Amino acid sequence: MLRLITWAAGALAMSQPLAPFDLPWDPEPLQRNWLTQFSAPPEDPAGQPPNCAAATTALVGDGRFGRANNALKEFTSLLEFAASRPASNLTVVVATDRIKTFFPPHLFDWDPLKSWVCISQDGPPPHTTVLHENLFHIYYWDRRGHGRGYDEAKYPARGVFGVVEKYPPQQPWVDYHWLHGKVFAQLLLRARGSLREEVDAVIRKYGKHYVAIHLRQLEGDTSSGGGCQRRARPERVRITSADLGREVTRDDICNVSDQYLAAALAKDRVPREWPKLILHDGQPLSVARVPQLIKRFGAVDVNATEPLVAMLLLAKSSYFVGNPASSFSWNMADIRRASGASEASTTLRSCSSCDA
Repeated sequence: MLRLITWAAGALAMSQPLAPFDLPWDPEPLQRNWLTQFSAPPEDPAGQPPNCAAATTALVGDGRFGRANNALKEFTSLLEFAASRPASNLTVVVATDRIKTFFPPHLFDWDPLKSWVCISQDGPPPHTTVLHENLFHIYYWDRRGHGRGYDEAKYPARGVFGVVEKYPPQQPWVDYHWLHGKVFAQLLLRARGSLREEVDAVIRKYGKHYVAIHLRQLEGDTSSGGGCQRRARPERVRITSADLGREVTRDDICNVSDQYLAAALAKDRVPREWPKLILHDGQPLSVARVPQLIKRFGAVDVNATEPLVAMLLLAKSSYFVGNPASSFSWNMADIRRASGASEASTTLRSCSSCDA
């Protein structure tokens, strides 16, 4: 009898529709030293916000590398690096014109970031040692080369500002996708003014529980699928041959084929009434796919030409059909995961150690 009851309870759970994921604005500010589980802790037992007037070092990212999505990762990497410096070397991030172009202070509330990191909007503070680093290297900065399961010779840690960190053996393994998502959320989810209004207007129109489909081809030869066809690896999505009835192809993933999308919605029991919103990159293959999704699934082309609006609509969706070849998709998936979204709320496989 007990076995029968247990089986019945499991079957009932399997038949339940996907629970909606809600991602509110304005997350709780992070505490000073929240990074101590990942890096050498600043000596600040009181946990007070950093005294930025006492900063001794300023970080400046030079050059250009990519657009809004790259700028997001560059800025948050600078914040992570600065916040993980010891209190004896209090470090401030200089918000350059490039950062302010993509994340202008009038559209984002930067003030809560002061609870854990120092930012200067007016150049390096007086009496600080100014360190420069190319944004290309900042974008690719990570510390995973010294993590668990990595070949040190093949995947060396990428240092910035002359620092390559080697953690002691007792240092816990770091899920950097979760960590980056935590920082991304602290910035992006503090949108304000016209940016927040535009996102809220779309959500009011279609409802707060919706499916977001990200069509992204990446740069390359669009006649053959370009960068997406080269980089979309089926093992990085949760949809499998068992769900699809055949092998999952790169074309399925890049163009969100009818069979692939239907299999995803069925696998995760996505409620039929949730509207399906398309966010795309405007490239020819993506544009060509839009009317097909509209006809087959009743989807809607949101036509979000502003990347920040697209980012936020992807992040705030209840079900996210992402592209594993796109760091744009991964960054939004990281925000969701760090904010408590379930594995079943996205097609992307949870990935704590793979490049995005």
